[in-house]
Amino acid sequence: MTMFKDCYETTVGSVHVTKTIVVAIREAMIKEGLDQNNLGIKEIDGVKAVFITGYHSSETQIPLFAHPITVKNSQGKTCVCADIRLFVRKDTPLDNIEKSIKSLTEFNFAKSRLVLSMLWVTGREEKIKNSLQFAGTVYAAWLSETISKSFALDFKDQTILNIISHYFYLSLFQDKDEYDKEDKERMALQTIKALNAPSAMVFDVYDRVGKLNSIEDYCNEIVRILENVRLKQFNLAVLLTIIGNSWYGTNAKEIIKVALEHPPTWVAVVWTALNERTFKNSLIYRIAERFGKRGASNEFLTAYQHLVTEFIQPKEDHTALMYRDFE
Repeated sequence: MTMFKDCYETTVGSVHVTKTIVVAIREAMIKEGLDQNNLGIKEIDGVKAVFITGYHSSETQIPLFAHPITVKNSQGKTCVCADIRLFVRKDTPLDNIEKSIKSLTEFNFAKSRLVLSMLWVTGREEKIKNSLQFAGTVYAAWLSETISKSFALDFKDQTILNIISHYFYLSLFQDKDEYDKEDKERMALQTIKALNAPSAMVFDVYDRVGKLNSIEDYCNEIVRILENVRLKQFNLAVLLTIIGNSWYGTNAKEIIKVALEHPPTWVAVVWTALNERTFKNSLIYRIAERFGKRGASNEFLTAYQHLVTEFIQPKEDHTALMYRDFE
């Protein structure tokens, strides 16, 4: 498995041609110092945060884009850039950005997702996986329940599907071509704990599942392992269709499809679902809320806040992330 370091490397994200975006961002960096627009996010291992806000005139040449994108500035420094122009009022000075926010929900999602994306590209994926394990439980349940409901699968097949889904989620954090026996045992134990699934079944599924390099491989393995005639027509295109309404908001369908292979995006989605009242009717909130009993979701929210704000300037800075529940 090779990790998808950037949203635009994922299966769905890769269909977008990003050259025009990258060139325009670089030009804005050179002309007007766009790479100084970090909104209080600290550098992480030399990687900078950059926000497209619409304040600089040169930003009008940058096409709108939905996901954090990696760009090298003129000094060769890596920058991870996020477009928040749809969520802030145009021409607002950056030192007064909090007064210009049109959607605090979308702003917080974009800002915290950018921090997680920076951790991801700097090789700190274990920090995300280990401190935010709850997101993996929700991911597996989301896919297994959505697919099972669409194809009327029984409880046993849904359980197997849940295990395969969690295995795939864990594999997204691995930068290995092959897993040895120790790798699989370690991952299987994580799956048993996360899903509270029967250990014998988990190890059996892990023994049977093949190499998963992409969400398309995941779909193919589901058909092969379950051997259920009802899944005869199941493939990636079908999966993308049935998950399309799991999320809503700006660029919702695009974001949720990319989240299939980009854990920083997925984790930010789960946090937003739990933290923002406007998402209480989303499928992802309902699943997260159900699995978040006995403090699991609260632990996740606290860990997320701690992880993200570690890389943002202190609260007195006007650009700090604005959490409704933590002000």
